[in-house]
Amino acid sequence: MSKIILIDWPGTRELDPDEHEKLKREKIIDYFDGFSFKDYEKFFQLCLEIKEILSHDNKGYQLEVGIKDVLMVLADKDHDLYREVLDYYLRLGNPFDLNTIPLIGSLIKICGAQYTFGVLSKLEYPRIRTLLFSYYYSLPPSEITNENLNGLYNFYRKAEFGEIPRDLDFLLKYRSLDDDAVIKVVEIVLDKVKEDPSYAFPLSMLFNPYSEVNEAIIELFVGNIDLLERAYFAAQKIEKYLDHDGRSFARILERDPNFILKYVDLMCEGKEWSDRYDDTRDYAFIWLRNDGEDLMVRVAERIYEAERKHGPFIATYLKTFFILQKDGICEDIRTKQDRFLKRLIEIRCSEPDFMNFIFGLITLFSPEKRRQFIAVFLECNKNFEIFQRLPLEPNSWGWSGSVSADPNLTPHADPILTPYIN
Repeated sequence: MSKIILIDWPGTRELDPDEHEKLKREKIIDYFDGFSFKDYEKFFQLCLEIKEILSHDNKGYQLEVGIKDVLMVLADKDHDLYREVLDYYLRLGNPFDLNTIPLIGSLIKICGAQYTFGVLSKLEYPRIRTLLFSYYYSLPPSEITNENLNGLYNFYRKAEFGEIPRDLDFLLKYRSLDDDAVIKVVEIVLDKVKEDPSYAFPLSMLFNPYSEVNEAIIELFVGNIDLLERAYFAAQKIEKYLDHDGRSFARILERDPNFILKYVDLMCEGKEWSDRYDDTRDYAFIWLRNDGEDLMVRVAERIYEAERKHGPFIATYLKTFFILQKDGICEDIRTKQDRFLKRLIEIRCSEPDFMNFIFGLITLFSPEKRRQFIAVFLECNKNFEIFQRLPLEPNSWGWSGSVSADPNLTPHADPILTPYIN
């Protein structure tokens, strides 16, 4: 039996995924042909024995998928037997932690939503809410009622950590009854975040570029941008690589130009300085905006006010906004960045602390580039004492790892910046 239900059979690794699944299905159909309800009872017992043997093996997931595939084949072949077998398996308490979405979906398709909900409502075991989610997830739009909608909201209110699904796309079909379905679920989740920040994990799907809700977030949150921002910040706190290319960030910023300042406040909150690894987002999109340099003036001021409390400016968070990760657009952005820094120097050259802050970033550039900005400073401020205080060489704190082979870069430059700052 284990050879049938485990995915990775000897001799099939060279097959492509579709051929592999076809062969697996054929073997399942052939092996389980003629199985009765009693045979499936025995099947689950044998699977428990296999699970015990695999407890210290990496094939546990293959066992779960194999059992699920056996039940899905049965659903296609014999509706009555599938209903009886699935009811028995669920009453066992889902001992193999199967993904029940396709199983419940098949039961709804065969027996209808009302019958399926009746089966689930009679079950009693700790993870019953995971089955309820499978039910709400699998409901076809034509069978969604106000009772289902209220049940969905109640599910989110009562769900504990680990029970709340990450997927949010399925909520879109509930908008046929409540246009604010996504908003209400996000509000419920954010209330839970107040108790435990980990509850924000599913909110990250709002900002996943491959999700349907992300495609529609501005439409979904029209008039509720503040709620969307709160969701973004909550998700950011638990998922470092959220919205890596800044696509969602840019769309929110279009609606609220102050969003970037709120974000800076979040990233600087409670820190003496921010590490580059705290924020790996590519901020090229800001420099490409028509008002990008004006926005960055505000960003620089905000970071300065946050970091001056801890001085000296050893590793300013401002450097994060100067790292470019895509080819083809760097030259134009570098020009804007240089102009931006020269503008700040010219306007605020008489402020020693602010100049220390700006030159804390400039020290990470190559010697040739540093000289350009030093020249700009000397053009507008000849005060020797202020000049003497400027950081002109990179701090040793900024280096780790091997020295870059690029002769235009100082050997003490920040290794994260060396590929990008010339």
